[in-house]
Amino acid sequence: MKIGLFGGTFHPIHFGHINLAIQLAEKEGLDEVWWIPTSGSPLRNPPADVSAKHRFQMVELALSGIEQFKVIDPEINKAPPVYTIDTVKQLLEKEPDHDFSLMLSERTIGDFLAWKEVDILVDLVNLLIGCKEGYLAPKFPPKIAAAVEAGRRVTPLFDLSATQVRDRLKKKLYCGHLVPAKVLDYISINQLYFSV
Repeated sequence: MKIGLFGGTFHPIHFGHINLAIQLAEKEGLDEVWWIPTSGSPLRNPPADVSAKHRFQMVELALSGIEQFKVIDPEINKAPPVYTIDTVKQLLEKEPDHDFSLMLSERTIGDFLAWKEVDILVDLVNLLIGCKEGYLAPKFPPKIAAAVEAGRRVTPLFDLSATQVRDRLKKKLYCGHLVPAKVLDYISINQLYFSV
């Protein structure tokens, strides 16, 4: 099976994430996309009052009903920081017959050189990078540059970030155009983000 791996803090998940995953899955003919919410990224530390458990549940709610998507939990119960390379190695060992691709956006790729063992990571999995027409990738060493170039896919992207969503939630502004209704209900019931 061709599997896309889509990891992140999803703090919170929004339509930009979902759009990127759908677009890349369709372009590449992926059989499934495995979403991997993380307990904490070395590069992005979510506020402690929005727990990994809450973020994981929001991803599950957002993706319910999308048959091609499934949420897996190799990272959510680990103490942060959690590294993509370790998760990829674990999945390859557990599922050696699958063809895995790591799904990224042009926003994410800017930090790529700061990732743990990134030179090994590009040997283990293909990259799938959603980017806008005319996007210029940062300068990378030759091996990583080749993997990034091979993985670039011109994709309609939403100009949206979780930071923008959190700012709107904090101000109690309408977010139904940015976040699935089930997630907004969960945020409201659990009083998340309003005091972040």
